[in-house]
Amino acid sequence: VAGFSVDAQSGEVYPSEDPFVGWLETVQGEKVPHLDLGELSHPDLAFPPKIRAQRPYLYVGYLGSAIWRGQVSGKKDYSAVVKYRGKTWTLKADSREALVDGAPRQFPQSPLMIRGYLYLPACLIEAITGWHMTYVPRENTVYLYTTASRSSPQHDG
Repeated sequence: VAGFSVDAQSGEVYPSEDPFVGWLETVQGEKVPHLDLGELSHPDLAFPPKIRAQRPYLYVGYLGSAIWRGQVSGKKDYSAVVKYRGKTWTLKADSREALVDGAPRQFPQSPLMIRGYLYLPACLIEAITGWHMTYVPRENTVYLYTTASRSSPQHDG
C-alpha cells in the first residue's frame, strides 16, 4: 500500500496504491470513496482526524495500527511514548518540543489533547513515519501518502 485516505468526519480509512486518483465516486450527489478496508480495519482507526486552523491532526494510536506497526503507550501526564523504526519519541500535549531518543527537538505545531486522547499534527506524523499528510477542505478528507507516491497530490473535485 503506497497510501491511504482518512475521512475527516467518520475516521474511515481507505487504502490505495495512489490515494489521489480515481478513488472517489459520486453517490447521491456526494463524492465518496468506495473501497474494501480489508486487513486495515483496526479499533484505533475509529478515531477521526481533527482539523484545527485548517491543519490535520491524527490520533497517536494510528502509529500502533497495522498500517505502521509501531508501539504506542499513553501516559497520565498528557504525553505518549512512540517507538517506531528503532527510535523512541516522547510527545506531550501543548508542547512543540519532542524528545527523540532522549534528545530535544522542536516542531512547528504541538500535539493536542482532545477529549482525553492525544492527537499529533502533520509535522510529527511526517517526522516519525516519513509519510506526508494533507487536508483537503472541499473533500473533508485527510490524505496520507508515502514518499513512494512520487506524483503530486491530485484530488477529485
